[in-house]
Amino acid sequence: MQQRRKAWRYVDRMHRCPVNAVRLNARNTDAHEEMKYRICRQLNREGKEFLTECILQNGRRVDILVLDDVKIIEILASETERQCAQKVQAYYSAHYEIVFVDASQPWTELDESNFKFNSFFKYTLIF
Repeated sequence: MQQRRKAWRYVDRMHRCPVNAVRLNARNTDAHEEMKYRICRQLNREGKEFLTECILQNGRRVDILVLDDVKIIEILASETERQCAQKVQAYYSAHYEIVFVDASQPWTELDESNFKFNSFFKYTLIF
């Protein structure tokens, strides 16, 4: 419960974002949206609360924010390592773990093998 409160501190409350609802973004690919759904379904089965397509107080939109873990999950379709690094820099004002998931990989369950660029990008931001 305390982690959830901590995560909510970084969310822009001016934009309504329902808890545990999968919101679609028309600019994303079908593979991206399908991966988002599958991740959210798994999070729901685990009893975790999440937000999708929410906007942080720094104005950045994230694919999934897991409130229980204070974790951002970004789903990648065709991004390069450089673009991922730019996303990491964009979240500099928040204290989140950021995980990148490759939408082009077949779905299993969300685990370390799904994380793209994991060795370089999976870390907690504490700037």
